[in-house]
Amino acid sequence: MLKESSTPQDMLRSLFQVNYLYWLEKNAGIEPASTYSDCKPGGRLHISLDYVRREFEHAKEDSESVGWVTEGLIARPLPTRIRLGHDRELLLSSPNSS
Repeated sequence: MLKESSTPQDMLRSLFQVNYLYWLEKNAGIEPASTYSDCKPGGRLHISLDYVRREFEHAKEDSESVGWVTEGLIARPLPTRIRLGHDRELLLSSPNSS
């Protein structure tokens, strides 16, 4: 649940955490128990919050370093990465194209 004043970064971080909670359930076998158990140290929500705090910035920085805008729920390439006809240029300059 997000506050009305939440930023696009908050929304993206939230989505990141929800995906990790799903992963914990499906791959690590950490099933939801009770609100109390999930929120205490070592609980599902506590584990996922620690993970998001630690890993979200890494994912964001990695994406931005290769030219993706990550300021909201939809990551997209920077305008400078979009070049019309680029695929055609690659095909024409390929050694296999004769």
